[in-house]
Amino acid sequence: MAEPPSNPLRWLHLLWLSVPSETRLNVISAPQITHHLPRVAVMISQDEAVSHHVDTYYGIQQWHMQHQKWELVLDPFADETLKANPKAYDGVIARATALLHELTRKHGIPAVNVWLNSPVGDQMPAVYSDHVPVADLAAEHLLSRGFQRFGILTYHGERASRRLRKRFQERLAEEGFRASQLSISLRMATSRVHWRRGCDRMRMWIKGWDLPIGVLCVYDQPAQTLANMARADFGIKIPHELALIGVGNEKARCVQPTLQLSSVEFNNKHSGHVAAQMLDDLLNGRPAPDGPIWLPPSELVARQTTDVVAVEDQTLASALRYIAENCHRPIQVVDVADAMAMSLRSLQQRFGEKLGCSISSQIEHMRIERLKRLMLHSDEPIKALAHQCGFTSMNTVHRAFLRAEGVPPSQFRKERA
Repeated sequence: MAEPPSNPLRWLHLLWLSVPSETRLNVISAPQITHHLPRVAVMISQDEAVSHHVDTYYGIQQWHMQHQKWELVLDPFADETLKANPKAYDGVIARATALLHELTRKHGIPAVNVWLNSPVGDQMPAVYSDHVPVADLAAEHLLSRGFQRFGILTYHGERASRRLRKRFQERLAEEGFRASQLSISLRMATSRVHWRRGCDRMRMWIKGWDLPIGVLCVYDQPAQTLANMARADFGIKIPHELALIGVGNEKARCVQPTLQLSSVEFNNKHSGHVAAQMLDDLLNGRPAPDGPIWLPPSELVARQTTDVVAVEDQTLASALRYIAENCHRPIQVVDVADAMAMSLRSLQQRFGEKLGCSISSQIEHMRIERLKRLMLHSDEPIKALAHQCGFTSMNTVHRAFLRAEGVPPSQFRKERA
């Protein structure tokens, strides 16, 4: 064999020329092998008023940024996209429609459903927010405030509503109570006819209440409607006669100047994480779970609509209402007794016998609850907010907050920022 030329490039060129021309042509024209990232669609509408949709997508994005394993595409109409081009996506996370399920199954495209009330939810791998522990949280919250009469407002034919209603009734039955219930149409907000019909049914339901009553609503939107109707049409005082809990903790509905709605919150960003991991497992050939992944709520966020102690004693009820309405002023225990036209000693005794607390401790409790709400929804200094709650010194605020929450107000605000 001849020695290669001293110039390596010249030698390689001669070697290339020795290859038959047909072979050289095939090598040049051969397709290049590339490795593309899976293209994943997120089929979730991004209506800003529905924060759990936005938060779920945010959680999916967080997972994607951490792992960098996909090309992520937001497509609220991914089912229609796949109908036109079945190769458009390699995987989908969705509020699944029947069309999406049909197409992903037909073309072998991994998909994860995140919509509990989907018509095909039981036929797909899924991640859901669990309303069963929501019912437990709400029932215990209302029971701890002394309520003995209850109600629950849900939607017709909705899976979340069925699970919530069933468990709420079961939990109350364990304590010897039952709940009045009303189901309204999901279409109530979509047309004038359904709106009027739903409002008429809600008014009839409210007329049958025996006050005070604690009511759980399947979502924040019907809770908001119920609160407005109870106050405007019937003069019912919230929270003294009606304590109200929603579900979802939608800030646009829960935090308003005239309504601070207590609500159960889900960690929807975590739901997005879990759904993303599940889809990645499916894309890598791992089997789907045997059933849906149920994620519990993160907490019940207590606000003004449940900031009350339910009592049958009308004098005590009036005293509690007076404290709630005036605790932002520097009132004293004697002011409460004067407002009730009672001796301080008699009213103190009644508080101790019926409520197990003193007048002063109830005033402090109401002020702390008010301060907590303000701190979470205002950037003003704590000292200024404390003054708006009737506190006269920061030393008093600090001691009261430590008694109630176990941490100083600054730490409380920081932990929940």
